[in-house]
Amino acid sequence: MPQPITNAETISRFNSTTIVCKYCGVTIPLAGNNNHVSFYNSRKGTFDNSIELSFGSNTKTFPYLEVHFVECATCFETTIFVYLVTEKEGKNVKFNIKPVSNASIVPSFVPQEPAQDYYEAVLIAEASPRASLTLSRRALQGFIQDKFPNIQKGNLYNEINLLDNAVTSPVKMALHALRDLGNIGAHPKDIAENVTQDEALHATKIIEFIIKKWYIEVHEDEEALAQIVSDSQRINPNSNLGE
Repeated sequence: MPQPITNAETISRFNSTTIVCKYCGVTIPLAGNNNHVSFYNSRKGTFDNSIELSFGSNTKTFPYLEVHFVECATCFETTIFVYLVTEKEGKNVKFNIKPVSNASIVPSFVPQEPAQDYYEAVLIAEASPRASLTLSRRALQGFIQDKFPNIQKGNLYNEINLLDNAVTSPVKMALHALRDLGNIGAHPKDIAENVTQDEALHATKIIEFIIKKWYIEVHEDEEALAQIVSDSQRINPNSNLGE
């Protein structure tokens, strides 16, 4: 049975002293005396029925597995990552076990259909970057049509151009770039080079930007304004708020 090692191994692998829980969005500390973080290394035990993997100062057997368990003290969900380490220099492959996607938390007040397209775009970015880009494009159009219902539906190119008063020029350019990349799902022969996983994930970052700016920040502002009104009415029920 593999034995747990220190949290320093998890911090080293994540290159951070914290991670964000994918279930509730809370930041989880990895450092210190944290019983919610566990790390197991297959070099500490038996890899399978026939191969004994040793662990010592002069013996570094490859490949080996690292399994990281991080339990959130807020929602009590456990995030599990597995790394296949293949070389001494630390080259490795990361597998998300729970949850299976690296997608950011999408609150319930965000429209769920385009949010699901975003989630799936992140999920399949490695297996099929082209399909991921197509899903990101569909998520983009879904969010535009939800946020700006007065814009005539149909052509995404025209829909983006009608956002002149709603977005800055750099944002508009990025949206057109995502639209253009997403078209490769329907017109793959127009693309000279293969699409990479990183390029597909860059597209999902634009969707994350939209979710943050169009929904999360607006929701937070509305809550803050409502709280001010509530405070005023509690302190002075007879106050005139301009109505």
